[in-house]
Amino acid sequence: MRAEVVAVDFDEDRYRERLRRWAQEELPRYEIDGWKGPRRDGSGGGLIARGDEHEVHLATSAGVLHQRADGARVEVTSHRHDPDGVRGRTQHWAINVISRAFREPGASVGRQAQLEQERAALQDKAWRGELDCRSKVISVDGSSTVFEVFEVNDDLWAAFGRGPGVNITLESRGVLLGDIALVRAMGPPPPPRRPIRPPARTRAFPDEMISLPSGDLPPPQVVELIYRDDHLSGTVGADVFSLTLPRLKWAKQASLTGEIAGQPMVGEWSMVHRPSATGSDSYSAEVEGRYGTQPLRLQAELHFHDGHPFDHATVTGVIAGEAVQARIEPVNGGLPRSDSIAVDGSLGASELSIYLSVNHVPNQAIVRGHVSNIPIYINAVLRHSGGRHVTLAGSYQGSPHILVLALGSIVQFLR
Repeated sequence: MRAEVVAVDFDEDRYRERLRRWAQEELPRYEIDGWKGPRRDGSGGGLIARGDEHEVHLATSAGVLHQRADGARVEVTSHRHDPDGVRGRTQHWAINVISRAFREPGASVGRQAQLEQERAALQDKAWRGELDCRSKVISVDGSSTVFEVFEVNDDLWAAFGRGPGVNITLESRGVLLGDIALVRAMGPPPPPRRPIRPPARTRAFPDEMISLPSGDLPPPQVVELIYRDDHLSGTVGADVFSLTLPRLKWAKQASLTGEIAGQPMVGEWSMVHRPSATGSDSYSAEVEGRYGTQPLRLQAELHFHDGHPFDHATVTGVIAGEAVQARIEPVNGGLPRSDSIAVDGSLGASELSIYLSVNHVPNQAIVRGHVSNIPIYINAVLRHSGGRHVTLAGSYQGSPHILVLALGSIVQFLR
């Protein structure tokens, strides 16, 4: 059997030309016509582009925040149109209002857990572009523009539309949608926010590992797995995998259940955020349960820089009587426009040196490296035909626990 080779549809020259154009074009902002109340600069974003002689800090989004004395607010944000981006391809623009819809101060622990599950399910639908929305025509500088609107209730809603040369999002908290109209905001736009630059990385994803080896993969090593509806199933050689593995992006707690290579696995996942006054936030994650008749216990410490660039993580614990110790750090390279990491450590007597690279457009990932000097090659691709699912194919020989940890990381980030 032959594992599918990842083909990345990305034009580096086209991307750089787009950055040059953005550097020369103003990013128009819009405000609500006739708004009675204060307005101020809203949220925005930027990126660093390297010019011929110096770096250019480009504004990729800029907003206008409309407020009222009673606390109600609407933010109108312009986003540069990026055909390779997720905005417009998913319903990512509705994530914030969904998050607010499931806040109940003072709720019991049980109620909070229920709210977390409901919020996670709805936000996952937003990433898949499956929210139940309606269309509404809104005037943008006198031009009738069709917006996609997601309404939690009458005054908690979000909308997305394509204006002249830009994408426009609206987020409301406490304001009825009604018959609003947008006009070009007056006055100079705010300067682009300087993106936070993580420390320089000296390590890179090995270029020679990106492509799969030529020829057929040996049958005992073949990986054939599918991840659908929070369930990972399939085979790795002769071993059968069937594991409920929830996407944890929006959850603080989740359960893991199933069977790996004939052994039952059960566990509970939890995560705690620890903000820091210095801007270097961290998270603690823990999995506690059993694999077969033996304890399963993993603890991870994830550290981030100010502005949220990932710095490093450490993982320690025990799986099936074998000690786990690993360090994770970001690296350069990998797939184009990707987030890539390296994992170094050990599981029992097995030494690990694994690289993961996730590219969000199109949604795909690769796992490369060695486990006890045996190569690992796995490709993952997010597909929508026949329902949203991730296919995982390639070659692996070694402990199934290592494979679950690596693939569990991939499915969390393919959206």
